[in-house]
Amino acid sequence: MPAEKRHFWPEDDAADLGPSSYEAGDSAQVIQLMPPSFEGIISDFEEDLGMGTWMVSVLTGDVYWSEGTYKIHDVAPNTPIGLESAFSYFAREDEQHIRDVVDAARQREQDFVFEATLIGETGRRKRVRSYGRCIDRNGAPFLMGVIALIGDDAPKPVLTKL
Repeated sequence: MPAEKRHFWPEDDAADLGPSSYEAGDSAQVIQLMPPSFEGIISDFEEDLGMGTWMVSVLTGDVYWSEGTYKIHDVAPNTPIGLESAFSYFAREDEQHIRDVVDAARQREQDFVFEATLIGETGRRKRVRSYGRCIDRNGAPFLMGVIALIGDDAPKPVLTKL
């Protein structure tokens, strides 16, 4: 039996929410627009998991970091960060390798992953893994991805009984 179209978010215009729905014949949920309040929930997940998201304009070098990424770097949220500054947080022994990986991804428009030592604003060394992907956003190329603390630097999971 094909899935019927179901709305999961209120259709109230004042709520500024778009519907999530199952389209006829689809077996997967299609999220058309998440409510703005999800940003807070995502921020909580980032903190709990020791991770963050980032995006870089290939054309301008402009950098966007989520709250989790700022936290990993021990930098105050909303501090302006450029690409050169972002690279400078990596340990000297890893920085050139990361530049090469990111540059190759930008030129070839391919995904990448790397592990490296990051030195936060406080001077603390941390092991991280970053996954990146080249995307097209309205005709402009961007790299976007996640960065996560790994090893001893990763948060310890808190198990709760459901």
